[in-house]
Amino acid sequence: MAGSDSPEGEIFSWVGLTSGLQIQGLFLIYDLGFVALSGIILGCYVHAFRLREALQLDAVELYDTRSKMTQWSVMIGGGTASCVRALLIPGDHPIAEFGFLGWAYRSLSFLMLWLGIRANRERKKFLYANPK
Repeated sequence: MAGSDSPEGEIFSWVGLTSGLQIQGLFLIYDLGFVALSGIILGCYVHAFRLREALQLDAVELYDTRSKMTQWSVMIGGGTASCVRALLIPGDHPIAEFGFLGWAYRSLSFLMLWLGIRANRERKKFLYANPK
C-alpha cells in the first residue's frame, strides 16, 4: 500500500486516505476551521477588552483578558503555520511525508503549557497586589 512504510502512512491509509491531495485537503479544512474558531474566541476577548470600562474590569480581570488574548493569538499562529506548511507540500508527495503536519499542533501543546504556567505565576502577583 502506498505510504505504508511509516506509522503516519499506515494511519492515513487506514482511514481511507490514499493520496497526498486528500491529506492536504483534510489538513487545510482542519487548519482553516481551527484558525476560524480560535479567531472567534480571540474576538470575544478583544471585545471584552474594548469594553473594559463599561464592564468595570479590575486589574486581575484585565490581566486575564490580555493573557487569553495572547494565548489565542498563539493558537491562531499555530493553525496558520500548519496551513502554510500544508500548502507548501505538493500534493503528489508520498503519503508518509504528510505526517509532520500534525507537529504544529503537538508543539502547541507544549507552548500553551508554558504560556499557562507563566500566566498563572503573573496572575498570582496581581492577586496579591490587588486583593478584592
